[in-house]
Amino acid sequence: MRNCKEVTEYDTSGSATVAFRPIETETGKVRYSGEISQAATMKMNGNGSAAEMQAKVMKPLIEKLTEALASKI
Repeated sequence: MRNCKEVTEYDTSGSATVAFRPIETETGKVRYSGEISQAATMKMNGNGSAAEMQAKVMKPLIEKLTEALASKI
């Protein structure tokens, strides 16, 4: 199975949204699709640096995405 992901929103003030569609490799059919949003887990320092976005927004978003995919497989 392939997993197609697309970042649909990335806001340096502390939020991001990812859309995903797991696709059967053999058939090319989409098994299901979804979207996950995440706001910063802590107050952003104001500059929205890459390291801050990774730690406070993207890491929790990836953890949510992993849980969502694991529950569907």
